[in-house]
Amino acid sequence: MADSCKCINRAPAKVKSRELFMLFSLFVVQFLGFSFLLEGLIVIFRKNGLPLEKIGFVYLLGIFMVFKFLWAPFIDRVRLFKGVGHLKGWLVSIQFLLFGVLVLIGMCDVTEHITVIIALSMVVGFLAATHDVALDALVYRLVGESNRGVGNGIKIAGGMMGYMLGGGLALVLYGLLGWSGSFIFMCTLSVLAIGQLLFFKEGEHVSYGKEKIPYHRIILRFWSGRGKMRWLRLMTIYPMGVSLSYFLIGPIMVDVGWSVEKIGFIVNVLGAAVGAATAYICGRMINRLGRKRMLVVLAFMQSLCILMLLLPVFGYSGFWASLAIGSMLLIYAPSSTVLSTIMMDMCSEETPATDFAMQHSLTFLVGIISGIMGTILAGFFGYSLILISASLCSLAGVYLSVRFYSAADTSDETSAAGMMASESLNI
Repeated sequence: MADSCKCINRAPAKVKSRELFMLFSLFVVQFLGFSFLLEGLIVIFRKNGLPLEKIGFVYLLGIFMVFKFLWAPFIDRVRLFKGVGHLKGWLVSIQFLLFGVLVLIGMCDVTEHITVIIALSMVVGFLAATHDVALDALVYRLVGESNRGVGNGIKIAGGMMGYMLGGGLALVLYGLLGWSGSFIFMCTLSVLAIGQLLFFKEGEHVSYGKEKIPYHRIILRFWSGRGKMRWLRLMTIYPMGVSLSYFLIGPIMVDVGWSVEKIGFIVNVLGAAVGAATAYICGRMINRLGRKRMLVVLAFMQSLCILMLLLPVFGYSGFWASLAIGSMLLIYAPSSTVLSTIMMDMCSEETPATDFAMQHSLTFLVGIISGIMGTILAGFFGYSLILISASLCSLAGVYLSVRFYSAADTSDETSAAGMMASESLNI
């Protein structure tokens, strides 16, 4: 394998501020239209009297994020344009396509062109997932090993802000400016991100040889390296606890007596803003404190924050309920930032898009399944049992985090993960 593909990573020791802002902008735009269609479109359709059986199709947008690893090898291997950076070519193409599809959706009548809007929304879902694959690979190439914490802090922060602007502000603008007005807002932000990308100069990172490895082997070999099963256990158990509990925030707050408007503002707007800030701060702290320490501390804090949700369940409202919700919103994004950073440590130089997409798809699926199952089981067994179980999952994350790094042959956390990635290439 090493003879068939020459890979070069020329990421600078320090990333330029304008490049970090470009990454942030691209993640914002990536989730902008996606979150509006996934969150806001459902509200708009329901308000216009669309039956639930049709509205349910909108949730299929998320399926592309689960299966994006299937076409990720294509992004790793195929260069769209000569004379343009490998990943820049993909990102510019997808950005223009996303812009065009959003324009088309904005031109539709939300009451008459329902089928067309849903079909175009599926296209947005596919393009957003593909954009995510290419953009994650660009983060890997651009920030380098020493800046991965910062790069992933930017990634999570941008996603949170895109969620807030698309699922929150764009929906507010819909009420003020109408359907077309909300899409003009989103398209304007897209143009600003595209402009930054066009002036970005990507370095030459990858040069492929004549021999090509079949796509299915690229996917399967990732899990063949030493320590990958330990990482698989950690990657699935670690986010399970916070996902089990996060999905219960809305129902718990409704039962406490909070209004829908208050819940929407706290979770979708204020929560996203807080998440963006804490993700960036966490990204800055990773290099100083280390991956292992951050994993252990955040898993322990997750366990405590989850238990705090028992306060509103047991009847404590007002300040205590707000404290419990605030604690969950504070801890959610940093945990994702650390996991995302380690996922990049596990990626190979040759196929970063595929390697990262596989890991992210798995954690995305675990989060969805955990959230759905937690909500269903809470209906049968009550909030308390599910929250205690979720807290125990986070404590299991503490144990698995310690074991993951303790089992490595080297004390260098980044090198330990990188060694596992490199061993996969030789299989």
